[in-house]
Amino acid sequence: MNRLFTLPFIILLLLFGCQKPQEKVLRIAVSANMAFVMKELSNTYTEKYGIPCELIIGSSGKLSHQINNGAPYDVFISADMKYPTLLYEQDRTTSSPKIYTYGTLVLWSTKHDDLNEINMLNNTKIEKIGVANPKTAPYGIAAMSVCADALSKSTIKDKIVFGESISQINQYIVNQAVDVGFTSLFIVNSEAMKNKGHWIKVNPSLYRPIAQGGVVIKNNQEEIAEEFLNWMLNDEGQKIINGYKE
Repeated sequence: MNRLFTLPFIILLLLFGCQKPQEKVLRIAVSANMAFVMKELSNTYTEKYGIPCELIIGSSGKLSHQINNGAPYDVFISADMKYPTLLYEQDRTTSSPKIYTYGTLVLWSTKHDDLNEINMLNNTKIEKIGVANPKTAPYGIAAMSVCADALSKSTIKDKIVFGESISQINQYIVNQAVDVGFTSLFIVNSEAMKNKGHWIKVNPSLYRPIAQGGVVIKNNQEEIAEEFLNWMLNDEGQKIINGYKE
């Protein structure tokens, strides 16, 4: 009798013992302006260290809200310092945020090839201006600062079309749903977008510097998350990021 009960038990042990350990996947919440950059960063990291990465892309504000409500992310790559700092203050992160880059605001159009200065926003042929929601998107805040300087309040009300995130604004621009739109230099310099339309850098004196921060979220993968963020901050990661700023 003992042998009959022991044999199935041994078989179960062998079956479970032969199973491969569950593969670690690094879940990275990424602000929309860094989508293309992070794809290259994560692919390079996976090739080098064998750790697959899953990217969750959205506005910094929405991603921060999800993390605060328990979303199982490992790293948060924000488009500003505000949201990662709030998460740190709420004890959701392992440490205070680290600046990984500074963002550059651009005005982009696939509809008007003669876009050459910010004052063109006042031109009557510019009927719709795309701006990411300033309530959740840091680049939207920067864009509204520029618009407040360049346009009257009535013109802002008539011309501005808000998008949920910078990703939606990019779609508006590419599909010509707006005449021009504010986006990130990281977007227009990506392989997917670099030959589409015409863009100009916005004078940085017209908006506050966009310091972009990253943090590791407290959960059960803090060690590999710290390793990724440190790699991103070091020479190899910075070389990839800076390649989108030239």
